[in-house]
Amino acid sequence: MKSICLILGIAGFCSALPLVAQDNYSLWPRRPRELEQARHLLSQQKWGEAVYLLQPFVADSGVAGTEARQIVSGINVVRYLSRMHPRSHVYIVKRGDTLPKIASQTQCPVDLLMLYNGIVSPSSLKVGQKLVYIDMTLRVEIYSPLNELTVWDEDALVVSYKILSAKGVSARKPDAGEVKVQSREAYLQGKKVPRNSALAVGANKVIRLTDGSVISAEENNAPVVLRLEQKDINELALLVRESNTVLWLEQPADSRKEENAAGK
Repeated sequence: MKSICLILGIAGFCSALPLVAQDNYSLWPRRPRELEQARHLLSQQKWGEAVYLLQPFVADSGVAGTEARQIVSGINVVRYLSRMHPRSHVYIVKRGDTLPKIASQTQCPVDLLMLYNGIVSPSSLKVGQKLVYIDMTLRVEIYSPLNELTVWDEDALVVSYKILSAKGVSARKPDAGEVKVQSREAYLQGKKVPRNSALAVGANKVIRLTDGSVISAEENNAPVVLRLEQKDINELALLVRESNTVLWLEQPADSRKEENAAGK
């Protein structure tokens, strides 16, 4: 039932996008014409064209980049949480399969498999059942100077989230090595819920990284805590899986690209 509600919520968000497109930011400095054109395309429900038009701006660290990421992520996150995503595949359940096993084979989180396929209980699989899945090999980028956490599919922005507060980031060692998503924990009324439980689907999530950092909606005793809205963390937990790469950025992506180009 909660999966159905989430799907309906996503559909409702899509229908509201044209209203967002009517916002007026004409007073913003150095605002590219493409931003206004993209909002016009949204009003005509031409989502793909709007994303294509804004792609050159999503890595910009200025106000234009912020607005571009807001528009693009509002479109793309809905696509990635839909079984109609153009990169979706079908898995046929075999004897001995479990949802965690299928999630490992398909690189698609258990929560997302349940959402895509309307599964209420993880133990309700049947041999021969067809499951829609998407390989969620996505990358998380954390840029605390802009209070922003973004999720990327190679060079394509999937979604951008606002960081409400960041604790201990300045003391974090930049040479801590490669960082990954370590776990996505589920909590109901402050109590931890087993990930394979049917209750975990509708529970609030906390995401832990391999460097000891935590992404949470509440204060946490971890040395480094990024606090986001709970609804954003719950959505993020659908998009990422254990072992996804996490990059802590010291400078915006567009600056890094310029430096790389200059070094060639």
